[in-house]
Amino acid sequence: MKGPLIAIATVALGFVVGRWSVGGDEASAPTVVASTPRPPQAAPLQLDPSSLGAVRAAVRQELAAAASPVPAPATPEPPSPVEHDPAALAKAHEVVNRATGAGRWTPADARVLRGVLPRLTAEEMDEVMSALTRLANQGGLRVETSGSLLAPEEVK
Repeated sequence: MKGPLIAIATVALGFVVGRWSVGGDEASAPTVVASTPRPPQAAPLQLDPSSLGAVRAAVRQELAAAASPVPAPATPEPPSPVEHDPAALAKAHEVVNRATGAGRWTPADARVLRGVLPRLTAEEMDEVMSALTRLANQGGLRVETSGSLLAPEEVK
């Protein structure tokens, strides 16, 4: 029975000491600051039925405009096929044959071939590049360009 009485006495003593250390009188009690009053709430907007119809019509018009499909961008025309140019094909073969005779493929050779390739048909381009690639892969040419056979720079 002593345990609960000691606990109650300790709480009471703590309360008295706390009141005494704070000042305990009404004058030193903290003041409560009143909160700022709320502004009055606005009344709901009253619209007459005719203006509501106009608003609805405007919203429907905007939604219809936003939902209309956007036209797809025009697809670019495929490049027109290159006409057979015998002089361009002869020049491409001449560059590859001259490089084969010299045993090396130089940046100058690559530059000349790059200038001729756009004038060749797809089949002719394939024919020339296949021959050049085959020679380079079989070791018939010492490649002095960097990266690819058509690269403009020299291997350092």
